[in-house]
Parts: sequence; C-alpha cells; structure tokens
Amino acid sequence: VASPRGSASRVLLRWTSARVFSPGTGVGAAVSCRLGRGLAAVGPRIRCLAPGAARRRGRGLALRQAGARRSRRSAAGRPGERSEAQRSAARRGARASPSLPLPRQGCSLGRAAPWQGPGPRTRRADPSTGGSPSGAPNMSLEEAAARLVDFSQPFDTPLLEQILSVAFNPRDPNSRVANHVVIQLQQHENMWQAVTTIIENGTTLASKVFAAQVLHQTIQSKWKAMPAEHRQGVKTYVINAITALCQTENISADQRTFLNKMNLVLVDIVKKEWPEDWPDFIPQIVELSRQNEAICENNMHILRLLSEEVFDFGMDQTTQKNKVLKEAFKGQFAQVFELCNFIMEASQVPSLLVMTLKTLGAFLTWMDSRYIFESQLVPRIVNTYLVQPTFRNAALECITEVSGLKVEGVEYDAIFQGLYNAVMQQLMVMLPPEVNIPEAFETAGDDDELFVRNLSLFFTTFFTHHLARLERGSGMRELILRGFTYLLSISEVDDEEIFKICQDYYHHFSESLYRSSLQGGIRMPSGATRGGSRRDLYRDIMQRLQTVVIGRMAKPEEVLIVEDEDGSIVREKTKDTAVIAQYQQQSETLVFLTHLDYERTQDIMLDKLAKQVDCSEWSWHALNTLCWAIGSISGAMNEEEEKRFLVTVIKDLLSLCEIKRGKDNKAVIASNIMYVVGQYPRFLNAHWKFLKTVVNKLFEFMHEKHPGVQDMACDTFLKIAQKCKRKFLQLQTGETRPYIEALAEDLPVTICDLEPHQVNTFYEAVGTVLSDRGSRTTGVNRPEVLAQVCAPLNRQFMEIRAQGAQNPNFLCDVLTAEALQRIYRSNASICSAAGSIYIYQLSNFYMDSINVFGLYTERINAEVAASGEIAVRHTQCKALRNARREFIRLITTFINASGEPESGPGVLLEIVLPPMLGPVLECYSKSAPAARDSEVLLLCTSLVDKLAAHITGEMPKIIAAIFEGTLDLLTKNFEDHPDLRVRFYKFLRAVNKNCFGALAALPDSQAKLVIDAILWAMKHTDRNISEMGLETLQELLSNVRTAPQMSQAFYQGYLLLLVQEVLAVLTDRLHKSDFRLHAALLRQLFHIVELGQVQVPLFDTAANPNMDNSKYVREHTAALLLRAFPNLRPPQVQQFMAGLFDINKSQEAFKNLLRDFLVELTEFSAEDNQELYTEERELQKQQAAEADRQRRLAVPGLMKPGEVDDDDL
Repeated sequence: VASPRGSASRVLLRWTSARVFSPGTGVGAAVSCRLGRGLAAVGPRIRCLAPGAARRRGRGLALRQAGARRSRRSAAGRPGERSEAQRSAARRGARASPSLPLPRQGCSLGRAAPWQGPGPRTRRADPSTGGSPSGAPNMSLEEAAARLVDFSQPFDTPLLEQILSVAFNPRDPNSRVANHVVIQLQQHENMWQAVTTIIENGTTLASKVFAAQVLHQTIQSKWKAMPAEHRQGVKTYVINAITALCQTENISADQRTFLNKMNLVLVDIVKKEWPEDWPDFIPQIVELSRQNEAICENNMHILRLLSEEVFDFGMDQTTQKNKVLKEAFKGQFAQVFELCNFIMEASQVPSLLVMTLKTLGAFLTWMDSRYIFESQLVPRIVNTYLVQPTFRNAALECITEVSGLKVEGVEYDAIFQGLYNAVMQQLMVMLPPEVNIPEAFETAGDDDELFVRNLSLFFTTFFTHHLARLERGSGMRELILRGFTYLLSISEVDDEEIFKICQDYYHHFSESLYRSSLQGGIRMPSGATRGGSRRDLYRDIMQRLQTVVIGRMAKPEEVLIVEDEDGSIVREKTKDTAVIAQYQQQSETLVFLTHLDYERTQDIMLDKLAKQVDCSEWSWHALNTLCWAIGSISGAMNEEEEKRFLVTVIKDLLSLCEIKRGKDNKAVIASNIMYVVGQYPRFLNAHWKFLKTVVNKLFEFMHEKHPGVQDMACDTFLKIAQKCKRKFLQLQTGETRPYIEALAEDLPVTICDLEPHQVNTFYEAVGTVLSDRGSRTTGVNRPEVLAQVCAPLNRQFMEIRAQGAQNPNFLCDVLTAEALQRIYRSNASICSAAGSIYIYQLSNFYMDSINVFGLYTERINAEVAASGEIAVRHTQCKALRNARREFIRLITTFINASGEPESGPGVLLEIVLPPMLGPVLECYSKSAPAARDSEVLLLCTSLVDKLAAHITGEMPKIIAAIFEGTLDLLTKNFEDHPDLRVRFYKFLRAVNKNCFGALAALPDSQAKLVIDAILWAMKHTDRNISEMGLETLQELLSNVRTAPQMSQAFYQGYLLLLVQEVLAVLTDRLHKSDFRLHAALLRQLFHIVELGQVQVPLFDTAANPNMDNSKYVREHTAALLLRAFPNLRPPQVQQFMAGLFDINKSQEAFKNLLRDFLVELTEFSAEDNQELYTEERELQKQQAAEADRQRRLAVPGLMKPGEVDDDDL
C-alpha cells in the first residue's frame, strides 16, 4: 500500500455501517486463507529446529510490560486537550512489551554464533549441598560479593541466586545488607561479562532479571565505548535469546517477565544503532512480520514501544539524536502503515488484531494526517471492529485518538461529522438509549467497565475538539443531544475516575457556552438546530449538568468536619490536594452555569435545600454537597440577586440547626453554615445585622466541643475579619459603640473553651481587625483596644514576673516556662496580624523578657556543663529552650511586621536592637552546639532584610558570633543540624544582598570562610540549600563586578576554583534540578573571562609567558573534563569549550549545549534526565498560572474571596 495521495477535500470516507466485516467471507477470507497456508508450511520447520538452531535462524518479536504511552498534550481543562484523569483512563490495562530480534545491516542471523561473552562459564551447584555453592556454604554476604566480582575464577551463579533470595525476602534479617550487595554487583564495571553464564545457567527468575538489568545498564552507559565486536556480540546474543523465548509455546509468567526485561535491552540497542548503524531496521521488521502471525504480533508490540520511546520520551537522548530518530520513523512509516493494513485485511487472530489496533493508537498522535483521512483506516475501525466485543475497546481508543487530532479547515467538517454519526449509530445498537448505565455499571465486568471509561474519553475528546463542527452540520441536533445524554449518564456511575474525566469536559463546555454568550451567542444553522443560540440548544443539558455536579460536589479546603468510613462525623486530619483541585474545577463549572442562567441555579439549589429542611431527602452527604455548591458560586450573581438568595439560604440553615437534634447532626449543619457565610464577605459587608448575627453564632460554636467545630469557627472568624475588618471598627447604625470594643470586653469569656492553637487563631483575627488604619476608623483608639485585648496575656505575664522576683527558681519551673511559651506565641499571633501598632504591646514586657531570656541561657549552659549535651533533652532544658525560642520568634515577627509610623528603622535601631542583640548573640556563640537555636539566625536574617545598610555597623559583631561556630557544625556532613543549615544560608544570602559592604570589609580569613560556605551549600544534597548557595554565588559575582577595589583580587583567588566546583556539581548527577543555575553561573564565569574583565593573570606568567586568561581557562577546563571523564575524546571537549566561551550564544543555546554534553557522558546517558528541563517546565507553569489568573479575574465569581486582595470587596 503506497502512501495515500490526494487531499482531504477530495476523499470522502465511506461509512458502510450496514455490513460488518466477517473474517470468513469475501476478499478478507481469501487473503487470510493464503496467509494461513503459508504459516502452516513454515510452522513445522520452525518447531522441529533444535534450540540452538532456532536461536540462529529464528527472528521474532516479544513484548515488555510497558507503562502506558505518555500523552503529548498539555494540562487538563484547556480546550482541545485531555486531562490527567482522561490519560489515566486511556492507559488502563496492562500490555506486554515488544522486542525485535533483528541484526543491523550486514549481520546474518543464520550465520551468527551465540555470543558467549568474554567471561568464563559458571560453576554448577553441588547437589549434595542442597544447591549451595561448593566450597563456601557459610560465607558472609560481603565475602560472597567479593567472590562474585573475582573474574579470575568461574562465576558462581548459585551463589548469586542465594544473595538475591535473601535480598528479595523482606522477612530475612539480612535483606537490607543483601540489597546493598546486589546494587554494588549491578554497578560493577565488569559484571556484564557474566551475563551469558547467569542467563544460561540460572534457575530462578531473579537471577535472569538481574542479568538483564546489568546488560541494560551496560548498554545505556558503555555502548559507544565498547569494541565493535563486543557490541555485535551483545546484539546477537540478545536477539537469539529473545527469539528462543518468542518461539516458546505456552510461555510461563516468569519467562514473560524475563522476556520483558530482555525487550528493554533490545530497545536500548535499537535506539543506539538506528538509523545510522541499522538503517534497514523498519524494512526488516515489516518483512519478518509477513512470515508468521505470532512474530507479527510481537513486531506490532515493538513498533508501538519504539514509537513511545521516540515520540513520547527522549530525555535520555541528545536533542539531535532524538530529532534523527523521529525523522527516520516518519520517513519509513509508509511501510509500517502498509503492514497494519495488511494485518487488518488478512488476519483472523484476535490478539494480533487487538495489538495492531493498539499500535495504531500509538501512531495516530504523530503520523501524517493523510494516512488517517485519505484512506479507509478509520471507516474500517468503526465498521469492522467497534461492534465486536473483542476489539471494541482497542477500536474506541483509536477513534478517540483520531478525535483528539487538531486539524483546521472546513474541508474536515464532513469527515468528523461522518465519524461521529457512524460511531453513534453503532453505539445505539451496542448500548440502547433506554439502558440505565449507572445500574448496568454496578454489575459490569472488567471489559465493560473499560468500555464505559473509553466512551467517556471518546465523548469528552470529540466534543472538546469538534463540537463546533457538529453544531455547523445539518441534522446533527438530535445526535449531539443524544451524545450529551450518554455522557451525563456515564458521569453518574459510581467511579471517581470516570467522573473526573467527565468533569474536565464539563468545565470546558460550560466555559465555552459562557464565552459564546458574551459574544451574543453563536446562532446555529436553521436546518441543524431550528434556530436559536447555543444556550437555547443546551438548556436542558445545562439543568441536568448542574444537578449532576451539585450531587457530586467535592469537599472544599475550608471544611474540617467530614464523615469517616464508619459513618461518624470527625475532624479531618489530612487534606487531599486532588479533592481540593476537583472542587476548584467544579466550582468554576457552576459559576459559568450560574452566569448563563442564575434563576435556574437558584431554583435547583433552593429546592434541594427545602427538601433538607422538611427532611424529605435529609442526609449529611446531600446537605454537604449542596452547601459546598452554594458556597462555590459566591460572586457569580449581582448583589441584589445574591442578597435574596443568601438570606433564604442562611435562614433555612439556621432553622435546620434549631430543628435537628444530635451532636453529629448539629456539627454537620454548623460546618455548612460556617462555610457558606465565609464565602460571601461582600454580602456580610453590605448587611451589618447579618454580619453581627453570623459572628455571634461563630462565638457560640467556639464553645461547642465536637471535634472540628471550634477549629472551623476560629478559621471562619479569621476569614471574615480579613475581609470585613473595617465594619468592626466603625460605629454602625443602631449601635452604641464599635463592635471591636464589645468584642475586646467579652474576649476572656469567648475564648475560655478554646485550645491554645485556637486561641492564637482568634488573636490573629482580632489583630487583623486592628491592623486597619482607614480614614473612617478614627472613632476607635486602636492602641487602647489592643491593650484591652492583650490584658489577659499581660496579667499572666505580670503574675509570673511577681512570683519570679520573690523566687528566681520559679521562673525556671517547667510549668512556668510552658506558660511563657504560650504567652509569647499568642503575642506573636497578634503581632503578625496587627503590624507596626504592636510596639505599644511589646513595650509592656520587652525588658523583663530579655532578662528571662538571659536567665534561661545561663541555666541551660550550666546544665550542659554539668551533664554534657545530653542535658538539652532533659524535660526542664527542653521547656526553657522552647520558651526562649518563642521569644526570639516573637521579636522576629515584630521586626518583619514593623514599619512607619509607629515602629520604623529608627525605633528598631534605638529601642529594640540595643538591649536585645548582645544577649541573643552571646546565647548563640557561647552555647554548646546542641543548645544553639536556629531561630537566632532567622532573627539576624530579618534584621538584615529590614534594616539593610542601617545595620552595617553591627555586622562585624553579628558575623563574628555566627560564622565560625556554625560552619564548624555544618561542614562535618550533610545531615546534622538541618534547621541551622537552611537558616544559616538564608542569613548569608541576606548579608550578601543587603550588606555587601560588610562582606567586602572582611579580612581574608573570614572572606575565605564565606566562599567555603557558599561552595559547601552548592554541594548539598538538600535542593533548597544547594539552590540557595548557587543563587548566593550569582549575587556575589554581580556585587563583585561592581566593586573594582576588590574584584581583581577576588578573580585571582577564586575564579578557577569556582569554575571547577560548578562543573563538579553540574556533572555529579545529584544536582540535576539545579541545572538552570549551573548553566547561568558557568555562562557568567566564562563571560567574565572572555570579555576581559579579569585583568590580572590567572596563571604563572613565568612558566607561561605567551598565555592569556581566556586560553588558559579553556585549557584548564578541558583538562579537568578529560581527567574526570576518560571516555571523552579531546576533539569532542575542544568543540564543547568553543561553545562555552561563545559570548554570542544565548542563554537557551548555552543550556542546550550543556544538556547535550551531559547526555553524552556515561554518568548521565543511563538515567532519566527530565530534571535538566526543570526551568522550562517551571516557566511554563508560571505562564500557565498567570494566564489562568487573568482568565479568572475576567469572570465574576471565579476568584474566591480569599484570593481577592480588596478590603472593601
């Protein structure tokens, strides 16, 4: 079959739905019979061959268990694209994996001898020892490993199998050690020499898989470095081994697993050899497929796998290599397409036909559209295979892939209308409209469940891409509505995965209807829709869609009370991010539908709520989903509509709360009341009486002991305070004083039943109210109200101080320290929200707290001196340290929140800093390492960030107290003192960014410590720390460039060291995620040299009189790489150097140069290198997030109250 010719406009697909293909009749049967006679003639000869001869002569194909093909479409929810749920459903079902026993050009399987490898043959186990390796029945695992890597003696396969048996037995006490030994054996550079003996003499699956894995790693990392004869030997051996397995009748599960592993090896070889060294790979596989149907099925597997490796993956190949593979596959695809057509016309083997359909499904995403639309491929799939149960799932997957193609032009309208019509005609026969799909799904088998999933994928994909085409078609109205009816019925089945697939499309569909309504609506051709707009066409569909979405509404993040598996109402312990994302999508769907018809939305919701109030449909789940849906449409109606709707909702919910009895019932109703009112701050802002009623109800809920109710009440009060704070400070009509004064007065009673963390949330809410300094709040004296709010805390502190003055030991009591800890934590909650006004409260206990801080430091140091560092784990020391840390956190919070007019830089420098800095730094520098608090580093970082140049005078003192002692702890390893590590590097970066003058003034010894600290951070295995170190180095180089008085000395002392260290972390495989920063730093360093900014010699001028810096750095860097990577060739490195020093190369081109170089390295070629593209993915995410934000801002209701930064809403 030649490549199809002609344009889509001239080729009309012929849908012959009246006649279903039957393999036993017509031309298909004749061709099939001829093929069968050919197989019958060839089969006996193959089966009679001896195993060795079969390996030499047979050429077959096997299939590995592969992960499903990765979709090349982008994120879910966008028009024309499938969601992750859709892709997950499409990948459902395991599939075996392929392998192709074909040699490269010039290699004859008939003459190739089985490869024995350079290693010796194995020693057989001694039967008398029960399978133990003779001579060493009791050796340790380490001794056994040493014996196995001693290639001067025969390889002991039984010994290897014993180690693997221990490693894979989780109950064996030596399992972990054995696993470590197995990893070491796999990574041994010569282990590949024993592969043949392990495979041929091994008796367990584990040993054979081990050998295949070793071979896989060898090909990935050493293929190009191996001698040609070794490469040919490996390839021939793999081909023969797979051929033997492929021709095994009734292959066992263990053999299939081993075959899968060997298939991986063969695919790796194909990727290395094709097309340069194996140019006729495709012609050979096509020719071989015509000889035997079993081999043909395996060949379909391998083609499918190769398609996935080339078009869906490819991070383990250089950019150029991946491009070559794609071009080669596309260039020779006509032969593959011909083979697929031949199989579908001639074969009667179901498994072969299913695999051919699945393979075509993999091709459809990238093959030339002429093969799809200018041939009979798609009609054959629809009319021949879709109606047959054996093939319908594979056929529907192919049709779905065709439906997802993005093709422009009206000439395709008739094609896709015909496709949809043909599928619907077949579907109405297979699944009549009167069938209740949700009920049938309950008793369906696996194939039927998969068919329903595939149907959901088909409808959502087709409607996403081609609904407009259907709407333009004449006479398509009924079929369109029938398709939506099927989809809505499918979305009601009890399967979350299927519902998510449908919900992805519902979101897209509702948004498209909303967008078209803004444009006046898209009028339909009168013949197709009897006139009217799209909204009129889908009016009934929208109503049913709203009902479905409301009934399946996901739980929002704010709701803390849930029903557990036992039917009890409990507090949620963990948040499900997937459920939160689903709620966001469903919320947007309902917002769009509300904009299209708010009256119908209100009617549906109020009708459901009325049935909850009259108990005719009362249930926790129904009330929850309804209230979550009500809260989700906040902002989608105008204020007047929202007012009428919400007044009814709140009254009904409050009435329901009074009617229902039982703690669980009241907890469920309370959680829904709190959620709904928290979502409508605009309504509360406009209606003071409702706001006051709601807040008073929240205060009632704060006394309710049911788990989760108090937490949710405090959280909701905080949310309302953030959006309605000005209402609490203003004198409202009918009130005698601002509400905040009454709140402060009743505060002790309000919080008396709350837990400490709930009290802190309440204080944060009050602080949020006091942070408002709007022009209309002048009637409230905020400092006085703050003093009244904090009065209970201050009384507790004064009582502790009074008793401590009489008995200093009282202050060191555990209970006293815990009380102080709670007081400081509550103050920090107020401070973080109130802002700079908090200075009035801090002055009440600041000096006394500094004295307590000093006392605690002395007591802790005395305990450590007496008992050693173990003392910090004693109960008293832990309590004292916790209180000390909370005070430091409080001061840090205040510094971050400070500002004009109450607490500007002058106040910090003159009042806050002098009494505090000395005791805090002394505490840090003189304490034992185990007693040092990382909060001190956080405090110093906040000081540097807030005061910047104002604190330069204090920097020598701060650096002296922090640097040396901290670095001594951090440079011993990468694990100890994790909090100190992160916060120290944050401090270092803040100093470099805001007080570079202080670093520039450091003596050489301390400057060397700074560089060492940055280099140590770069090498850290914690991504946050390594990234911080690299960013700090970038900023340091930028600062040095602007400081000519120190730049040349810096370059002379550190530039070559920096180049070496950055190259080291770039190529060590542990820091792939930092590739973006590595590339930026290397480019910056090489540009500094190439642009002549280094004016002092970086080399010995006496030894190299004719040298310049640029040439020297090139040679120095090349020498580093050649020493580190012996597999590199000097010309290759020189070409790389030329690219590195090319100042005209853009940042993107520079990164591609580095990526390609890394992939060529042995260390990287065998690994997943997706992290080298982290920057591009992050940039795409940021751009997508910003575009999504702009989209949501344009539609009222999509941005939720917590996301809108507008005090007045």
